[in-house]
Amino acid sequence: MLLPSSSAEPARWLIEEVRGPRGRVSHLLPARFEAYVAVFHPAWQWTLSGTKRHDERPVSWATVAAANQRRYSAQMQWPGVTGSFRYLDQESQPETWKAPPERGTMPAEVSAELMALLSSTEASSEQWWFGVWQGYREVAPPFVSGSGFRLPDRDYWLMHGEPHDSLEPVFGPPDRQLANLWWPPSQDWLVVTDIDLDRTYIAGSCSLADELLSHPLLESLPVSLEDPLAWNSDPYNCL
Repeated sequence: MLLPSSSAEPARWLIEEVRGPRGRVSHLLPARFEAYVAVFHPAWQWTLSGTKRHDERPVSWATVAAANQRRYSAQMQWPGVTGSFRYLDQESQPETWKAPPERGTMPAEVSAELMALLSSTEASSEQWWFGVWQGYREVAPPFVSGSGFRLPDRDYWLMHGEPHDSLEPVFGPPDRQLANLWWPPSQDWLVVTDIDLDRTYIAGSCSLADELLSHPLLESLPVSLEDPLAWNSDPYNCL
């Protein structure tokens, strides 16, 4: 289980190095790494039988972009690939997808694959560090007894645990909220799932990026620290 840290010292490197401008990937990740990758959270499709869902399955951004004749790129945003801001929350495209990508947390299928991949790297260890956003009202008391730290626009509780604890929700159900930040003591990689975003960013070595980009179950694309984050920042799909 995730346990509170008595000191924020293990997060000092992030406090000192995450300094990029608001609205850019560098606002989330430090510049020390060789490579940066975005793992896009899938949309969801299912079949209804009465009121029951059957055959629930992920739908890739590539599929959605192709269905809407929109451009697929590392800088794409959900309104851009669907064609409208109304698809953020209000409407769906039921022939292609019925639920949009999860924001602020990884789906179970994505987090399990990512944890397995990161656990197998030489940089892994028996203990990882985790950051949990302090704004979750549902967070259990053990979290708030730990040390906090601040990154640009976000305050976090610092936790630690074993790699498999990365799959442990910090609250739920019905929501399944995972820790927002993961990293090993070696600081050789960093996972960031910002509370407002429908993708997870991973920073690390070129070899780690290659593994992510070739993973058959993770929809991953290489990104730059200068890439934009805003919903209306898709450079190729006009709205």
